[in-house]
Amino acid sequence: MPDDYTKKRFLVVEDFDDMLRAIRQMLEAMGAKDIRLAANGEDAIKEMMRFPMDAVLCDYNLGESKDGQQILEEARARRLLKPSSVFIMITAETSIDMVLGAVDHKPDDYIIKPFNRNALKLRLDRAMARKAEFAPIEEAAASGDLRDAIARCDERLATAGRHGLDIMERKGELLVESGAHAEALALYEEVLAGRELRWARLGRGVCLFHMGDLEQAQDIFTGLMDANRLAMEAYDWLARVKQARGDAREAQQVLAQATALSPKSVHRQKELGELAYANADYELAGKAFRSVVRLNRNSYFRSLADHTRLAEALHSGGDDSGALSALREGQRIHRAGASTEEVRRAARMEGGVLQAMGREDEARAVLAAAGPAEEEPADARRRPLEEARRLFDEGKADAAARLLEDVVRNNHEDEALLSEVKTVFAEAGLGERGDAMVDAAQDQLIRLNNEGVDLARAGRLGEAIALFRDAAEGMPANRVVNLNAAQVLVIEMRDKGVDQGLLAEAERYLERVARLDPDNAKYRSVRARLNELAAAGP
Repeated sequence: MPDDYTKKRFLVVEDFDDMLRAIRQMLEAMGAKDIRLAANGEDAIKEMMRFPMDAVLCDYNLGESKDGQQILEEARARRLLKPSSVFIMITAETSIDMVLGAVDHKPDDYIIKPFNRNALKLRLDRAMARKAEFAPIEEAAASGDLRDAIARCDERLATAGRHGLDIMERKGELLVESGAHAEALALYEEVLAGRELRWARLGRGVCLFHMGDLEQAQDIFTGLMDANRLAMEAYDWLARVKQARGDAREAQQVLAQATALSPKSVHRQKELGELAYANADYELAGKAFRSVVRLNRNSYFRSLADHTRLAEALHSGGDDSGALSALREGQRIHRAGASTEEVRRAARMEGGVLQAMGREDEARAVLAAAGPAEEEPADARRRPLEEARRLFDEGKADAAARLLEDVVRNNHEDEALLSEVKTVFAEAGLGERGDAMVDAAQDQLIRLNNEGVDLARAGRLGEAIALFRDAAEGMPANRVVNLNAAQVLVIEMRDKGVDQGLLAEAERYLERVARLDPDNAKYRSVRARLNELAAAGP
């Protein structure tokens, strides 16, 4: 049943006046009364902040402004779109790299210029009907209550018609996200028993990866790539399999293939840069991080950390002048808004580069202002593995197990690291003990996070804060726990007013995450909301 557009609010984002007017006229001919217009990304975000939109029609290429992909990612990160809101990308471009780059952010539909009113209405009707069906599921998922979202999938599957397979796909994603990998695997295998669908085959591979069957997962991802060279998610997962198996060079090659096909994917360029840097391929690392800086130029997610990472790659490759330029540009762009840890890390990097250039006086001044250097997060996570190996060799199995359990508790979502933990146990002849410990620790943390989310949803914020506060103090290096601890404090202050003590506490949790994963999307979102609260004051 087509929607009544007279009751909907539309936003059209287009930098060409003639096209802007044409789309407005098409919507008016469909009965739309409330149509907002924006000629650039900044105005589009302001409109979405002022009013909840039912549908956004956004051109992909907006000149020097944010592009359509960046508008979509910012709107989602800042929760400017309702679960029922439709976002349709408009483009005149049909190049593979543009399409694949946009696909990473999964708008509700695309429409290629030129188009007429009938083509636009067909897409709007279809997208709005689908979003209305999924809205209760996405409302639960957005609140963090994955179990409720899965239950709502089941409710709709009992009566679903044309959207049945789409709901099964979403249920599978939610099961994987919640850690119910065996249940998700059963769902994907049920779908595949009836018909071959790429999303179900990919999902089966993801479940097998999480369940430790790396060989079978690798076969699935390779098969998907062979069947369709543009199956980009299969490249990402194959690279993760290679890393988990200790094949870092092969993982780098897989991501290099993927970025050659889809050069506009920021997250993939970052992963390639990190892998190349770890493999001492500083030329490729510099190229990848330079792409990240360029692609993030107008992005909500751009950060000083991007420039620092580029500088580290250039410096390691012998280009100190380029490294210094990258740092200075980053410090200029991110003079406000960067976290304390990002600023300190960039300053320490600048001091090191200046020392290498023989500019000792400048280096000393910069390093003194930056404070003492800290251990790199990757080194901090893996150093206990070597210590555990030593303890196992000395016959101190219980001490080694306690050390490794702490690693798992602080990194329960890092599948590559968990695979290394299991390997350390297996090397000591205790493979079953390691598997059981990792599985139990993961289950415990999933239950803890679910309990905290349930408390927050029930309005028992004080209990949720206490739960996550205790968990964060016991697991100071766990990104998920610290993010949730900061998030419930933000919700508390949003509802009851800003409290300086809670602001400082939330800041402490976010600084921990910034040291570990400054590019984390949820971190950026919570950070932005905390900054807004701090700016608003009591």
